[in-house]
Amino acid sequence: MIIRFGATSHTYALRGHAKRLEGEYTTALADLNKAISLDPNHAHAYYNRGQIFAKPGRTEAALSDYQNALQLAVKDKNKTFEAELLEVIKQLN
Repeated sequence: MIIRFGATSHTYALRGHAKRLEGEYTTALADLNKAISLDPNHAHAYYNRGQIFAKPGRTEAALSDYQNALQLAVKDKNKTFEAELLEVIKQLN
């Protein structure tokens, strides 16, 4: 996918999301970290990385990523994503 569509934060975030859903967490983390390094304002990359961190109980890391995603969702006026993030954060606390 990266070669076909180019090495952008969006393509890394999409592949990271897909790998997370497949349970390939190490590969997913590498892709999500790359997406965030290319675009530190990629809210969904933070969200997906938080989802991975929440699985093994890395609550602090997950909360940090969810908070970053929430700040970006508020900035982007994405009310639906904002509400979802608030619920995820509430459940994690």
